[in-house]
Amino acid sequence: MRRIVKPCLGFTLVELLVVIAIIAMLVTLLLPAVQAAREAARKTQCINNLKQIGLALNNYQSAHQKFPYGADDDDCEVSRDRNPLTWRVLILPFNENQAIYDQAIVVAEQSITRGCYPVRAWEKSLLQQQVIDGYVCPSESGSPIKSGFSTWSGPNPAAIASYFGNAGPASTGPPDWGMPNVCGKCTDGTKPDAFCPCFLGGPDRGFYYGQKARGPGMLDMYPNELSIQHVPDGTSKTLFVGETHWSPGEGAPGCKEQMQWMSSWCVSSSVWGINAADATDNWWGGCNWRSRHVGGANFVMVDGSVHFLEDTINLVVLANLATRNDGNVGATYRPKLQL
Repeated sequence: MRRIVKPCLGFTLVELLVVIAIIAMLVTLLLPAVQAAREAARKTQCINNLKQIGLALNNYQSAHQKFPYGADDDDCEVSRDRNPLTWRVLILPFNENQAIYDQAIVVAEQSITRGCYPVRAWEKSLLQQQVIDGYVCPSESGSPIKSGFSTWSGPNPAAIASYFGNAGPASTGPPDWGMPNVCGKCTDGTKPDAFCPCFLGGPDRGFYYGQKARGPGMLDMYPNELSIQHVPDGTSKTLFVGETHWSPGEGAPGCKEQMQWMSSWCVSSSVWGINAADATDNWWGGCNWRSRHVGGANFVMVDGSVHFLEDTINLVVLANLATRNDGNVGATYRPKLQL
């Protein structure tokens, strides 16, 4: 009898290795596209966050006939009662966070003081660990609850905020403290210009993050109460709020010590530009404009429109956009409108 031998229908080892290699190649090709799609979705959500913040700021203005102030932290230069409320807290009722606002008001009333950098009920409050919907960019790395803050500024851990108010072209620290480049890059480092107050014969300490009355920005670390009439440069041509991001480690670019959402250090300066690589994680440079989106950062203007500004933007143009009343509107640069 003849024996019938059925052919083998499986893969040979060589064929299996070829299939695995092809699959690996396809995954390698597709992975960047998948990651890009995910980042595009995160960037879109970040834009929506800023749109909601812009809407809340303008609804606050409609209700109170003035915009919220940035913070009330004048670096102890004036002896007066100071309230720990900030613009992020003041707009909570206008972004569906009334309950958190009601709790914060009670803690704020317990924390009014004339002291310099005291650790108050505000800094100790567990509200510091409350993650606020819409205050953290989805492109931010890791959990929104972080540690590593200054010991005098609140509990560790605490919830961060990715969005800082525009303090304008202000020095990011007092020159007499000896910090490097506190006046910023000053027109790419070649000469002092309108956004370098250290060189303008103004106050000895400059508009340190807006810690003076009548600062050039929209949200100073001083209780200035501005209205539409204080923005003669135009609400569509003046920055209101922009992005920054967390520093992942010592010396890495980003903000670290003062990024908790209840911190009075809730404003940024334009003098460093966008995504400055040499700002590292220090408070005078790291907590300024930056994002994890490639090539720039998102901003909401005073009129509520959101724009993406490239990190190659001319520093004079950025200073003009960050100033509400200097007569310069950055006509040589047109931001990309996010539809």
